[in-house]
Amino acid sequence: MAPEEVLVELSAAGFSAPVNRYYLRDPKELRLPAAELDVQVDEAEQTVTVTASGGAAARLVKLELPLGGVRYSDNYFDLLPGESRTVRLRHPDGLPLPWAALRVGALNAAAWLGKR
Repeated sequence: MAPEEVLVELSAAGFSAPVNRYYLRDPKELRLPAAELDVQVDEAEQTVTVTASGGAAARLVKLELPLGGVRYSDNYFDLLPGESRTVRLRHPDGLPLPWAALRVGALNAAAWLGKR
C-alpha cells in the first residue's frame, strides 16, 4: 500500500483516551476513494448525525450553516466506513437555525444540502 493511502489509528488500552488518526501524507497528497455521507437531521433535538455509508472513509467532514455564531459540538472530523457521529448545533443567542441551508461535506465526498 502506498503512503498516500495509509491511515493509522492509535488508541489506548487500560485507560480512557480519545482515538487518534494519522495520515502519512498532507491532505493534498492523499489518494482518497470517494466517500458517501448519510445525513439525518433532528431539528427538535438540534442534532445532525453523519454516517460514512459507503465503503470509504470520509476525510474532514464539515458542517456549515450560513449564520454567524453557531456552536458545533464537533466539526472537521474523520469517519471510517460505517461509522457515525452526532453533532449538536446551537446558537448562543437562541436564534433559530436555518436547517434548510445546512451543508455537510468532506474532502472526498460530495456536499449534502439541506431541504430547499
